[in-house]
Amino acid sequence: MARRAAVTLFRELGSAGGPNAGDVVSKRFLPEKSSLTKSLTGLTLVEMTLVLIIILCLAGLVFPVFKNSLKKAVLDSSVQKTLAMLDYAAGRAALTDRGVAVEFEAAKQKISFDVSDPDRQLREIVFSGGMTFESDAKEVRVFPDGRWQKFTLVFKDARGAKARISNDGLGGRMKVEMP
Repeated sequence: MARRAAVTLFRELGSAGGPNAGDVVSKRFLPEKSSLTKSLTGLTLVEMTLVLIIILCLAGLVFPVFKNSLKKAVLDSSVQKTLAMLDYAAGRAALTDRGVAVEFEAAKQKISFDVSDPDRQLREIVFSGGMTFESDAKEVRVFPDGRWQKFTLVFKDARGAKARISNDGLGGRMKVEMP
């Protein structure tokens, strides 16, 4: 825009010297843009700083949400591991046609069952990383027909969120309550 105004000014000043005098003046004092100048388009430091500030503000808004969802995932994972282990114990009881005792050791933050089993994949779960649980029973039995003794497990994570797994003792169904 400033270039156009300058060209117009030189044309008016140069028109006194003849029909093409303004063109000569404008070409002499205002050279055309070179190909190097035309290709140098980019961001200024101010623009880059503004973009960086916007990204940091968005990260500041998203980080707490991500942190809470990660903690919730730890609670969900603990509950799912426990349910898988309880299901495995029920399967072992049905397969061996004898009852299986599942132990809840709140002091050690450990849930385990003892079966002479070559596949020890889900034999014991130890909770750590701020995850704790409480139980109303130290040991419950699952019977070969799929029934369980009555129990309640309450899980609590580092932020205070709780999840509950319970069984009413009548059937093999578990009731899960999540926040």
